[in-house]
Amino acid sequence: MGLINNVNMPTAATSDLCYATATELARWIRDREISSAEVTGAFLARIAAHNSKLNAIVHLFETEARSRAEEADEALARGRAGDLFTASPSRSKKRPCSPIRPRP
Repeated sequence: MGLINNVNMPTAATSDLCYATATELARWIRDREISSAEVTGAFLARIAAHNSKLNAIVHLFETEARSRAEEADEALARGRAGDLFTASPSRSKKRPCSPIRPRP
């Protein structure tokens, strides 16, 4: 399966999933047009391809992300969709705190 082409249904390559909105991804997962594992794999592949240049991801928990995606897919298969973003990888890059100095 895959995605986009400026249409609201999966049609292109899986790597294009990275350009879909969260709403589109949630709908496609809920409608079983794609799986959480596919989405997670697409994002992990993109991270692997670009992070060495960007240094955007400091700690990557790939195994945990894949495991949670599989759990979400299994829950959906049992009819327990719950929060479709339970397995979605999230990111943050902490910036060091800089002291704030009062103006003279």
